Amino acid sequence: MSSEQLSFNSIFLFFASLLTFCILFTNSAAQSLSQCARIHACGATLTSFPQLVPPTEGSGWGSGESPPLYDELLSPLTHFDYGADSETKEFELCSCANNETCDFADESKKLRFDSMLTLHFCEEPTKQIPNECKGRRGIVRVIGSAHGTGQTLASVTQTLVFCSCPVGFKKVSTNMWDHQELSLNYKCF
Repeated sequence: MSSEQLSFNSIFLFFASLLTFCILFTNSAAQSLSQCARIHACGATLTSFPQLVPPTEGSGWGSGESPPLYDELLSPLTHFDYGADSETKEFELCSCANNETCDFADESKKLRFDSMLTLHFCEEPTKQIPNECKGRRGIVRVIGSAHGTGQTLASVTQTLVFCSCPVGFKKVSTNMWDHQELSLNYKCF
């Protein structure tokens, strides 16, 4: 090999190594999580259940029988089989103090909203969020991509928990969030 070709190969290897380092550094920086604020849960667990197939027979709308009962008109569009095997997904949303990861196993740092959603906090929820929910300001929002039914979430990207509730939460509504995600809104019982 000539000295020119050797010099070219050395320069090429140097820039290839530099480019590889830059790509790896950018990817690791992009994967790091931001620090949790007081109102944010550090993680979320979504449990999904299979959908029940609705019965093919109605209570009379097209058959000349009596109209549906009141409860049938107000029941959710989709029912889930809570007795069947479920699939669980964990979402780490932000990092706790000192870049600690969210502890999904610590029962004292969990806040269960319903059979499908549990939030995980850096501290015990009543310590991290000492304000008790009162009045209309006591709405908790869990934001993420919508499940195919539109009644729950397929993933969680953000939480806004302004208060704690000693007796538990109930889902009061769902609405679009930032034109692309769904917000599940919960209120203290």
